[in-house]
Amino acid sequence: LPDTPFKGPQGETVRLADFAGEVVLLNFWATWCVPCVKEMPSLDRLQAALADEPFRVVAVSLASELRLTAPVFASAYNAYHLP
Repeated sequence: LPDTPFKGPQGETVRLADFAGEVVLLNFWATWCVPCVKEMPSLDRLQAALADEPFRVVAVSLASELRLTAPVFASAYNAYHLP
């Protein structure tokens, strides 16, 4: 995959190369996508279950305003293990 940069939880630049040596489940989603929102708790549970493994769920939001609403979203959908 191209090593296209995206923003991390604190606004830092992140690249897929940052996850070298880990298995990555790359998930593109948006707050307006009902199936995306419904699968978020499952992805969160998966990340929690594999927290000690070289595995990472990387959930990339297509909504630029999520940076401001991430804590509210995480609380509402119990997605505390996904950055």
